[in-house]
Amino acid sequence: MRLEPGRPLDASERADADQHADLTPGNPHSAREVALLTPTEMLAPSVSSQERSREARLRAAYRALYAEGNRITGTALASRARVRKQTAFDWLQHLPSDIFTAP
Repeated sequence: MRLEPGRPLDASERADADQHADLTPGNPHSAREVALLTPTEMLAPSVSSQERSREARLRAAYRALYAEGNRITGTALASRARVRKQTAFDWLQHLPSDIFTAP
């Protein structure tokens, strides 16, 4: 059986190809198990890494404002941490108890 580019497989060639294909569920090399990512999914960092980064920026900004003796407000925190004001307000409402001990 010689395959030519651009020529569709006939029924017997497809059956032969399916018989020899590794279709084991969970096999990352299986042709039928490959999940394709959109360009946005490939380029965008995961949500959890964004959340961790936001949390780290908020913690660092809070510590910096505290160390400087400045009044800690949602607006000042948002500006220093480069987050939306509502995010800073929400974070302040549920201020972590380990703000000075956790990284």
